[in-house]
Amino acid sequence: MTNEHHRQTLIFILLAYGITWFIWLPLLLQRRFGAEVPSFPFQYFHKKRSAFRSSLLTSIIWAAWHLPAFFFDENLRQMGGFGVVGWLIGLVAGSILLSWMTLNAEGSVIPAVLWHGTFNTVVAGTNADPFVSGLCSILVVAAAVYLRLQFGTELKIQRNTLFPTIKEKKQ
Repeated sequence: MTNEHHRQTLIFILLAYGITWFIWLPLLLQRRFGAEVPSFPFQYFHKKRSAFRSSLLTSIIWAAWHLPAFFFDENLRQMGGFGVVGWLIGLVAGSILLSWMTLNAEGSVIPAVLWHGTFNTVVAGTNADPFVSGLCSILVVAAAVYLRLQFGTELKIQRNTLFPTIKEKKQ
């Protein structure tokens, strides 16, 4: 790949992130987005299990949900066995990351939805570069490993008492 190709890829990524925020931010600010839409599978599993285990169970449902895409998406069909294994690892890591976002946004799925939409735009869009897609997936896996090691099985940030949330100030 040439430097020009890498430059164009970087411009695409920046535009994708910029456009995503340009579209979603006004909706978010106007509260028309549905901030309280429950993340059903994760929340259901999390009633009786740790956040980490609930993320793993949710990723099984997500894998089944994405399965039909392998019948019509040429890129997915061409991945081969190792590619599918990598895709599944990335899906599990994404489940952990999105669960962490939802838990630490006090149950709101907005950060997870915004991140997921942006991620899909960059790694699975029609102009997606395989190198960039792979790099982004590696970063997601690294983030999931970090979150699990840093925050344990509950994936919850312990709030800093120097900067309490509004709810914590009221108590």
